[in-house]
Amino acid sequence: MCPHSVSGSAFSKEDSPVEEDGPVNVSGLISVDLPALASDTITGRAASDPASRRDDAGAPRPGAGHRLLYRFGFVALDRDAYPLKAKAHATPRDLGWVARRMGPVMLWTQPEAPLRVSRAGETRFVVIGDAVPETDAAAGDPFAPERLAQVLAGGDAALLDFLDTFAGRFALLVVEPGRVRVFHDPLGSRAVFYHGAGPFAVASHADLLARCVGAPPDAAVAALLRHPEFHRRKTKSLPGDLTRASGVYALTPNNCFDSATGRTVRYWPREPNRPGSLEAFHDRLGQSLAALGRYVSGRYVSGRYAPVVGATAGADTRVVIAAFMHLGVPFETATWTTDALSERERGIIRALVACTGVPHLDTRPTSGRKGLREIIWTNSGQYRRAYPATFEMRAAYADRPDMVFLRGHGAEVMRGFFNLWLTRMKTATPAELARLFWAPKKDRAPREVEEMFADFMRRAHYDTLADKGFDPNDIFYWEHRLGMWSAGLNNEFDVAGRSLIAFNSRPLFEASLALPPEVRLTNQLFLAATRRFEPRLADLPLEKMVEAPEARAASRPRTLTTALAKAARRGRGRFARLRRRLRALAGTPGPKRRPRG
Repeated sequence: MCPHSVSGSAFSKEDSPVEEDGPVNVSGLISVDLPALASDTITGRAASDPASRRDDAGAPRPGAGHRLLYRFGFVALDRDAYPLKAKAHATPRDLGWVARRMGPVMLWTQPEAPLRVSRAGETRFVVIGDAVPETDAAAGDPFAPERLAQVLAGGDAALLDFLDTFAGRFALLVVEPGRVRVFHDPLGSRAVFYHGAGPFAVASHADLLARCVGAPPDAAVAALLRHPEFHRRKTKSLPGDLTRASGVYALTPNNCFDSATGRTVRYWPREPNRPGSLEAFHDRLGQSLAALGRYVSGRYVSGRYAPVVGATAGADTRVVIAAFMHLGVPFETATWTTDALSERERGIIRALVACTGVPHLDTRPTSGRKGLREIIWTNSGQYRRAYPATFEMRAAYADRPDMVFLRGHGAEVMRGFFNLWLTRMKTATPAELARLFWAPKKDRAPREVEEMFADFMRRAHYDTLADKGFDPNDIFYWEHRLGMWSAGLNNEFDVAGRSLIAFNSRPLFEASLALPPEVRLTNQLFLAATRRFEPRLADLPLEKMVEAPEARAASRPRTLTTALAKAARRGRGRFARLRRRLRALAGTPGPKRRPRG
């Protein structure tokens, strides 16, 4: 049997189907030292602090720090390889998580994590997080047993098409007898980590998984973190899919982890990139934002979710605000780190907020206590400090469990990021990926970083992308910058509240990537979308105009011949005007002009 395979039947003889999916009694099992749980387990640096069990005002809050550790998280372990009494289960058990037998695996979930288990025959669909359906609401519940039975009857092709109909922030475990496949949302905003060097084990946080499986520290990553160039980076993530634990890897977006082979499998793109129309893009954008609006509205009415959208001077979240205003979706806005904004940015934001007429909050600068900082450090991967906005948003919304923060990160998949740079890559090679990651303005990155990206490209199956016609700059930004850095940021933000990526839809990304570069690679694309929803917002200025060379060239003469012809016409016009003026001064009549038309 493959070391990653999961064993056992769907049900043991003594268990009924109801008991199989229900909570498991875990009392009396081995325990771990809870006060040490907020420590840096990879380096052994003591980090726990009694302040982690106090609120922001310093008042006692028993267990508060442990509630925030790996918040909204999960871990799934092979039941045979990791018996319930094994130390692998000690961390989630002592954190007070809920254990459920799911066929061949034991699933632990943090009590606040949304969980839904649906069944079709012997197959379970286990959704952890928020899966936002983008199908027609009239089609009904996408996880209804009869719908899932149709999906399974269609084989893997139908399953992958089904997966493409969901946005949000979620992990999906498809649990069959003897096999588990792990998927996540298109951008991988619900981070998933897997153990590549032992029996089946996956989790929402790298440190959590390392604790459960006893993974040792990765010496190469530890050495890289001491490199001066890494400390100079503003947007920090680790190279490729690496973590600080050896053998623990981040699941790359558009890949799933299959316990039957112990390997990742790329499932997108399945078709080549084909030219598309601007109208098709706008239609798809409208459908996606309408689906997001329906999802958060339904939970708003039930008292569960109150969406908060960032009010900035940029173009991305402005589209979300305009769409929600057009659709009548209830929402609020917030602006953070206002002290770092220019007066021009503040003025644009004030005008934007005035147009919306919804509740708005400017967060106040604050810093978290040491215990909170250490929990954030652990949740986000233990390689960078927390962003000031995380502390500000926690101070503002910690007493609002219904708050869900909507980010605009996925917008740059559509309107470009790396391909806006003059240093963008032309072909996807380990050296080029490493250069863009490490120091784009330099010729190349250190050899060890290139080797790390060579392994990343192998595990993410980059060889299958060669004939699909997608720009490697787009794929790299999507799957690495957002799949690693943004996913870590989401895990960091969990101490403040729930978050969703507003643009997180494969059909939407496909529609945008099908546009020609001169149309797509500019934030004019989103201004045009804003105008369709709420023209007043489109008339407000932007902090800056972002365009790729192709987009700039589209508004200028396309060839040297055209440029010279325009210059010649301007020159002839100026000469003719001068000649007429001289004749007028000399009293000499000029030639009569021919009447036009």
